[in-house]
Amino acid sequence: MAEHANYSPSRLSRIIKCPGSVGLIDSLMAFETICEAKQSTYAAHGTDLHDVVKKYNEYDSSPLDGLNTDDRFLVLECIDYAKVLCVSIGHNNYHIKAESHVSLEPWGIPDVYGTLDYSILDPIKRHIDIIDWKFGAGIMVFAKENPQMLAYAAGAVGWPTTIQNVTLHVVQPALEHFDTWKLTTTELYDWVHGTLALAINRCSSDEDIFVPGVEQCRWCEAKNYCYSRVEAIQIEAAKLFDAHAKLAKCPEPEELVKLIEQAPLVEKAIKDIYLYVHTEMLKGVVFPRLKLVQGRSNRAWIDEMKTIEWLSENTSIEEFYNSKIKSPSQIEKEARALKKNDKFKALFNKPPGKVSLVSESDSRPAIQIQSSAVDMFKDYQAPDKLE
Repeated sequence: MAEHANYSPSRLSRIIKCPGSVGLIDSLMAFETICEAKQSTYAAHGTDLHDVVKKYNEYDSSPLDGLNTDDRFLVLECIDYAKVLCVSIGHNNYHIKAESHVSLEPWGIPDVYGTLDYSILDPIKRHIDIIDWKFGAGIMVFAKENPQMLAYAAGAVGWPTTIQNVTLHVVQPALEHFDTWKLTTTELYDWVHGTLALAINRCSSDEDIFVPGVEQCRWCEAKNYCYSRVEAIQIEAAKLFDAHAKLAKCPEPEELVKLIEQAPLVEKAIKDIYLYVHTEMLKGVVFPRLKLVQGRSNRAWIDEMKTIEWLSENTSIEEFYNSKIKSPSQIEKEARALKKNDKFKALFNKPPGKVSLVSESDSRPAIQIQSSAVDMFKDYQAPDKLE
């Protein structure tokens, strides 16, 4: 069995949205234009923490001793989440699996397999919980209609099955984000033999189907060699520049929404180009009209103890350190019992976060704008041109 499935759960989001990417990646690898992406330091760190959780579940808590405060906090948050979930079942007749190999072969879907982080099967209620530990703090992950988790669920359930309901759990403690989504096994069956099977069939068709987009292009190994992506970026970039020139004339709302939805594709492409050229120039490749320069940096003490001794002898400064109380999250990481202490909770509040513009599909609830704020601008009309 290959180390990585052609349609591994972690790649399904990209495969379903852009089936043509599979053949392009295979061709580029066959000609050694690209190679299997190396695991990033962030991914490797996540893998290490997954291993710690697995060993802890095997009644080996020793790996916790080697973790720093932050990582220990993340691991224990995952462990506590699983414990609370088990207690909520209400009986002890449940079955746990950690880091288990799952495959969709029983469903008649070949070459889709992977490793499921954690599952809890309740045979009495005919229900199974599928849990995915996410240790990253960069991108918030949601459970609803998540292809990776749906594939894990299908692999854990098998077919035929007596299980009736499935709950998907994303546990992302670094962002204090815990998301769930419940579905029936009938709905899971429809997804496997509908959305997933159709996408895999399209990957094998003679017609290359490319659908560039922010999500599917983000981790695609072939994105810098994809003509469809380049073409899409050029088209959207032209629309964006045109829209910018027309802003004073108030374009139609639907037109602006479409541009906002596609803008990240162009922004990400520009960042990818910068990164690619920068990496190549570090290897010695010359690009016309470009050069590498040394960036600005901050001064740093060579030896802090010697610095303190010298300053004490040669200045009248009495205090050499800045002090600031740690944040509530940092305090909780060092004293986890405080998370459930009501008196501690009364010592802090959580102010509203920065207001952000996101897609309607985002699972966070929309904030309600007061009518008075809208009324302030109801009689405003944009000028014909900007001054």
